[in-house]
Amino acid sequence: MISDYVLALKAALASGQKPETVFANLGEVLARRGHSQLLGRILRTLERELGRGATHLEPTLVVARDKDAKSPLVAKLMKELGVDAAPRVIVDDSVIGGAKLSHNHTEIDATYKTALINLYQAITK
Repeated sequence: MISDYVLALKAALASGQKPETVFANLGEVLARRGHSQLLGRILRTLERELGRGATHLEPTLVVARDKDAKSPLVAKLMKELGVDAAPRVIVDDSVIGGAKLSHNHTEIDATYKTALINLYQAITK
């Protein structure tokens, strides 16, 4: 049942209808059919399905600072994954340094954060 609602939502959004209208109509249909308690599960499923292809198929680069996106490490990672296009850059200062590149359901994590976490876990075993 949830998958039916999700398919209908995806079709309505893909047809160009305004999201506000689509979700208002969804609320009305759920209330009319007595399925209001499914709203959260429907929205989580929709979010998961809409985000599934977007983040893994386009190259995504996570770095600590903007200038790190042009580092030799990033060039090496892009060559390893066979990325030709410029990746979408996400600046996340919690990675401390290094880079993480995702493309085509493959991720290479060369961040300092991961290295430090792995070191901590190895020491405390």
